[in-house]
Amino acid sequence: MREEFNTRDVEIVFYGTKLDYEDLKEIADEANIKTKYLPAKEGMENKEAAIQAVFEKIQKVPFDALKSSKVTRDFEKAKNNEFEVNVVATMSSGKSTLINSLMRQKLMPTALLNHLI
Repeated sequence: MREEFNTRDVEIVFYGTKLDYEDLKEIADEANIKTKYLPAKEGMENKEAAIQAVFEKIQKVPFDALKSSKVTRDFEKAKNNEFEVNVVATMSSGKSTLINSLMRQKLMPTALLNHLI
């Protein structure tokens, strides 16, 4: 990210739970990237249970598409950390650089990606 933005002063501001922040901070510390933690709203400490409750409510609505086995399968995958993440932003905004930094490897050169998009 430092090369992409031509600065050594990079800081990631994380808004969420302390547990999730600690995962991010561990990687950022290895890359000498400053981080700042902003806590999530109160009452979200047990977010897995809250998400499960919302999913159970969704399963009771009168829309068959939301009760499909695919929706249930995808929800279970997400709970088990097996889900796709999409990074969407304008061209040359640092998407590839961010992904490469988080994965701690160059998955694809950023210059090449800009030509493919």
